[in-house]
Amino acid sequence: MHIPPSEYEEQPYERMMEVLAAESRDDRPMSGHEYLAHQNIDIDEANQQLKAKGG
Repeated sequence: MHIPPSEYEEQPYERMMEVLAAESRDDRPMSGHEYLAHQNIDIDEANQQLKAKGG
């Protein structure tokens, strides 16, 4: 993180702790869309199948 100390001091403490504790992108949990893409599931096709089954 590259911010001057004066700007750091002006930021809310909770937000700075959130930023400093953030995990790398590879370590974050996947979103629903990312999971479906990872599993090669087409969301539109899945929705059509659910509708056909009455879900």
